[in-house]
Amino acid sequence: MSIELIERDIEELSSIEPLWRQLNEIHKAKSVNFGRVYEYYTFEKRMEGLIAGFPKGKQLLNILINTETNEDIGYCLSTIEDGAGEIESIFIKPEYRRQHLGERLMNSALAWFDLNSVRNITIGVVYGNDEALPFYRHCGFDVSVYLLRRSVR
Repeated sequence: MSIELIERDIEELSSIEPLWRQLNEIHKAKSVNFGRVYEYYTFEKRMEGLIAGFPKGKQLLNILINTETNEDIGYCLSTIEDGAGEIESIFIKPEYRRQHLGERLMNSALAWFDLNSVRNITIGVVYGNDEALPFYRHCGFDVSVYLLRRSVR
């Protein structure tokens, strides 16, 4: 199997929709307190919010492609705004995990942040998705703050 990492123009953001939907389903299933929120969280709403911030900063969209099947198998969307970096979204299809592909995406994003002299980088992890934490720790991220939310039911 041959996997290629490519950079796509931010105008091609819609190409990650099928992968993003899979990630949203995982968030819906794993979120301890807010799973229902992900039922109504659409790709269009998420992209609307991101695109509104794009003119202020820089964006990087990396895609992993299985070149044998021409299938997108993962992506990482990273942004820089006011000198701060954020991994906005990262996902690898479950059947392609445990092959260091997440590291490949993350290393590319971290190199891009370094190239842009960004030292403060954040990533949000859904509460309940504890199995993702060792990966992020391996990539140099540590828990900084617990953000609590009250939802009116």
